[in-house]
Amino acid sequence: MKFEDNLLLYIQSKANIIQIVTSESLRIQGAVNEVCKSLEREWFVWNRIEGLKKWNSQKKVLTLESSCDCKEPSEIIETILERDDAAIYILDELHHDLEEPKIQQRLKNFLTARNPNKTIILAQSVPCLPKELEKEIVLLEIPLPSKEDLKVILENVCSEKNIDMPIDKSEAENQILDSALGLTIMEAELAFRKAIASKGKISEESISMIVSV
Repeated sequence: MKFEDNLLLYIQSKANIIQIVTSESLRIQGAVNEVCKSLEREWFVWNRIEGLKKWNSQKKVLTLESSCDCKEPSEIIETILERDDAAIYILDELHHDLEEPKIQQRLKNFLTARNPNKTIILAQSVPCLPKELEKEIVLLEIPLPSKEDLKVILENVCSEKNIDMPIDKSEAENQILDSALGLTIMEAELAFRKAIASKGKISEESISMIVSV
């Protein structure tokens, strides 16, 4: 099952708070965007530096939500609870604050409200749930890219650089993709671009460089 389908299933099952673990925050935003299309919801991203931003689906950009000036975790959780919109809220890197009793209580208040049209996503680079919350919050991890995903990434990078894919698809391409298994999307893109910048092409000679990323 695709990660987006799994996330949608949990949200439809009324999992009101979900912690998603990955170092690639853009992948969370991409998954949430796909889910919100199915649910016909809006979505927002919050961090303590920029505050709350709303996804503008027409301009395809996050814009600052001027009506909300919350920079503290406890404030944004309370604000989300009070708002009456149907939306998904991504809260970035909140794991530093999850041990605080005030934050735990705010999250418990949100869970108790059981609003079926509102979901909080705790976007974190490391898994972290205090014992007080671990039974009540769903924990998901975004898997690393599959070989099929890496092929799409490689094709996109080759197209971007206006070069051909490896000629011998049965061997060279498989070896290149196998060497990139275990990399994140950003790491794979960097590895492919680095190999192309070095050799002007992508081939079996690129494997050692890809593995070294």
